[in-house]
Amino acid sequence: TSLMPLALSVGGAARMSLLRYEITPVAAGWQVGCNGVSGPAFSDRNSAVRDTLAVAGKLVADGHQVEVRLFDIDGTGTVLEPRDAKLFAD
Repeated sequence: TSLMPLALSVGGAARMSLLRYEITPVAAGWQVGCNGVSGPAFSDRNSAVRDTLAVAGKLVADGHQVEVRLFDIDGTGTVLEPRDAKLFAD
């Protein structure tokens, strides 16, 4: 997915880097940012969450620390884990 190069360019090659993904609603859909750098907007929330969690799972397997937070329209946030992807199936 397009999220992996973003994570690697932000996190570098160092092991155990901390990558923070934030999924937020924007006018064009859902924006995914990683450590302050945003990628293209997704048209729907479920796609943004599934793709981000898939990348997070790969990064964790490579030894990185990853935090994924999903923000709602009212500004509240929820921390997600790779196993939560099944909750966002179409």
